[in-house]
Amino acid sequence: MEQIEIHLRDEMSSDERQVEWQLNGYPAQDSLANIFIAISDKGTSNIATSSDQFWSEDLSMEASLWVRASAFPTDLKQVAVKWTDPYRIGVVTLDQLMLDVRAALASGMSDTSGQWKLVKRINDIIESDCNVYGWNVLTPLRFLDASDPEEYTDPHATEGHFESGRPSWIGRRLRFSGLRRTQGFATAR
Repeated sequence: MEQIEIHLRDEMSSDERQVEWQLNGYPAQDSLANIFIAISDKGTSNIATSSDQFWSEDLSMEASLWVRASAFPTDLKQVAVKWTDPYRIGVVTLDQLMLDVRAALASGMSDTSGQWKLVKRINDIIESDCNVYGWNVLTPLRFLDASDPEEYTDPHATEGHFESGRPSWIGRRLRFSGLRRTQGFATAR
């Protein structure tokens, strides 16, 4: 998960305050950013059969994308300004953020080695000690689905920062699976 977090940070040109591992998938309480991406582990699934002489598993993970509600401008009638409006140019929308995260995690062949960038990053760590971590990761992440937009109000937000009754974040959760890892029984620990 740490390598996924670092990879996403690098691909999105974000700092560590914008992309973090969060157990519940909600923005960090101390985040002052307008955009926050929470990475959470959703477990592994065993794909090897009982007759195989190795373990083989796929990772499931979720990227929860959050944009501050104040980043969605409205006009004088409180109608959301369309994304084509000149006032919105340069503002990252939730849909654009979703496309960027999907591209960063589920695509992106490396130019030099022909491997997927994220797979190569993980394999560089694994190859340093194959007996501990098992054999190489073979497959990239696959995008599974996205949740409907949801709202989140930080329970620790200071009074006066947000209008009463308005959510402080609007977000979507993207689910991925993949990064198949295989490990022989002789190296299992």
